[in-house]
Amino acid sequence: MSSILVALCSFSCVFSCFTDCFKGTDGSRKYVTVTKKGLWTYADPGSVDLSKYKLRIADFVHAVFVVSVFGTLVLLDRKVHTYKNVG
Repeated sequence: MSSILVALCSFSCVFSCFTDCFKGTDGSRKYVTVTKKGLWTYADPGSVDLSKYKLRIADFVHAVFVVSVFGTLVLLDRKVHTYKNVG
């Protein structure tokens, strides 16, 4: 059970490396996913040019470092390894 939680948390850490936000024309913050062609949003971007923010190699490097730090902390935490299946 804890391994599923660790996997979901690590996926969340990696996925957050490929997201960004921008301020819309109405002043609200819009959350988007970064793609090779630019930012992909669910909302209307208005006058904001979403194509200038593209997926880069640095995003993948950042994701690798994030998941390696998360994995290191999980492996070094004693509580993750000591839970026993009760029942």
